[in-house]
Amino acid sequence: MADWTDLANAAADPGAGIFGIGFDGMNSFHYYSNTARSFGAPDSIDSWVMDGEGTTLLYDQPLHGEVAAWYREMLDNRVAPRQSDYIENSPARIFIAGFNATHATTAGGINSAINQVGDAFEVAYALLPVGPEGRQGTCYSGNQHMINSRSAHIEETWDLMKMYSSGEAGTIMVLEGKLQPNGHKSAWTHPDVVAVSPVFGDMDSLLTAGIEPFPMPKNTRFTEANNVFLNEINLIWEGQTTWEEHAGNIVAMVNEVLDLPRPE
Repeated sequence: MADWTDLANAAADPGAGIFGIGFDGMNSFHYYSNTARSFGAPDSIDSWVMDGEGTTLLYDQPLHGEVAAWYREMLDNRVAPRQSDYIENSPARIFIAGFNATHATTAGGINSAINQVGDAFEVAYALLPVGPEGRQGTCYSGNQHMINSRSAHIEETWDLMKMYSSGEAGTIMVLEGKLQPNGHKSAWTHPDVVAVSPVFGDMDSLLTAGIEPFPMPKNTRFTEANNVFLNEINLIWEGQTTWEEHAGNIVAMVNEVLDLPRPE
C-alpha cells in the first residue's frame, strides 16, 4: 500500500489535471471494505466496517480513522479525484480518458477498461496491494438471479437460470459482453477468458482460497443502511467535515437503521 501511495503521489500532476489514484468507490459498505480490509494485522478483523452479526456499524474505530487520513490526504492534495472531477459522473472514466495513473476496480472493470481504452495506452493490472502490516483485503460483491415462487413458468425459468449460471454463459460474458464471468469456476479459468486478461485466473485463485465474509445487516435492510453510510461518508471525502467530527454521527445514523425490525 505504501508503494502504491508513493507511485500515486509521483504520478499526479494537479496543475495539469492528472491524478495518481482512483477508486470505483470508497463510500458503499462493500467497495469501502475492499480497501479498508488491507489495513490492520492479517489475523485481525478490526478493519471490518460492521460486526460479524450484522447488527452494529464499527466505522468510528481507530483503524478506520487511519484509512480516512490516508485517503483524505490524497483527496486534499488532488492526487485522488473528488466527485466534481468525475467524467460523466464516473471515476473510472477519468482513468479511461488517460487522466489517472491508477484506478482500483473489479475484475470486470479491467475487462471494460481494456475494451474502452483500445490502443490509446496499455492497461496493466495488479492485485490490490497488501496494507502496512501485510494484510490482503478482500470483499466479494456479486449479483444473484432469483425466481419468483408465483411465476407461471417455474420450470422454464429454472432452465433459464441454469443457462445463465453455466460455464458457457460465463465465458460469453467475458468474450462478447466485455464483462466478468458469472460464478461458474470453469469460466474464470477458461483459456480464452484468461487470454483477455490474466486477472481472471488470478481471481479464481483468490475465490478458491476463500474471500472474507461480508457481514450483511441482520435485519436485511442493506440498501437503507448502505445509502445512509454512502451519503454521510461522502461528506468526509468531499472535505465538508472530518472523520474525527463525523464518524460517530455516521455510526449512530446507520445503527438506527440496523436497529429496525426486519421488513415484513
